[in-house]
Formats: sequence, C-alpha cells, structure tokens
Amino acid sequence: MENLAAAVAAANLTIPVSTVISMRTLSTSYPPSAGEFSAAAKPIMAQIVRFLQSEKYHLFLQVFPYFAREAYPVSVDLDFALFRPGKTAVRDGGRTYLNLFDSMTDAAYAALEKVGAGDVGIVVAEGGTPQWKMLKQQHWGMFYPNLTQVYHLNKIA
Repeated sequence: MENLAAAVAAANLTIPVSTVISMRTLSTSYPPSAGEFSAAAKPIMAQIVRFLQSEKYHLFLQVFPYFAREAYPVSVDLDFALFRPGKTAVRDGGRTYLNLFDSMTDAAYAALEKVGAGDVGIVVAEGGTPQWKMLKQQHWGMFYPNLTQVYHLNKIA
C-alpha cells in the first residue's frame, strides 16, 4: 500500500489508498468485543492499519450476514441475521445488538483495537445478502478503455 501511495503521489494525484477485507480475516467475531484477526492475518493487518493510521484513511469491510447464518444456522437466529424486529438481541458488555450486521461490524472494530488501530474508521464496502451462492469465480481478463480485450484469462476458480 505504501508503494501504491507513493506512486499516486509521484503522479501528483491526491487519491486515498486503502484496501478491503473480508470478515474471514477474523478468527473470532462473537461476541463482538472478542473480535480478533486470525493468526495468519494479524501481522499483515498490523502493517495495513499502521499505514491507514498514518494517512488517516479508512479500512473497507465486506459484511455478509448471510454467510454467518449459512455457516452457523443453529446458533445465528434468522430474524437477527435479516434485520427483522423481534426478541433476539445480543448483549455484549454495555452494548446491545439488534442485528447481525452491526454485531459483525463491531467485531471488526474490536479486532482493529487489538492490533493497536482502534482509531481507524471502517467503511462497509460490500454487504447484505448475495442473490445466489457463487460456486465459481471467473477472471475475464483486462480491457482497454473502449472495452476491447487486452487479453482473456480462461481460468475458473
């Protein structure tokens, strides 16, 4: 990120540089105050958040309550995952969470605090419920500005 920021600055552009992370970078997200990055992600996240802190930039986060509900259908109440009003609430310390989205987002804040970056703001870059479960991902190659292909990667993951 530092190299990218330096390249942007060298081009005399004022474009903030950040990155997006998935909730899968957390090893723990429940209760929210226990949110913590995985052992594999922690050293990388520490470097990323130091850069974000120095520039006062935000971290972008993908929050998909759908995947948490899908992974733990017994322990994650459907109404809680779908923002439905009801008697389901999660209490963690002095906070009450009425939906899974807020609970997951606060878990990411707790993980940031544990790597010394509680002052880094989070912007939800992507979230909600996917329309379908993706079974494969396709990289379609690169394109010129007029949308003609530079090349096509015929790789399916």
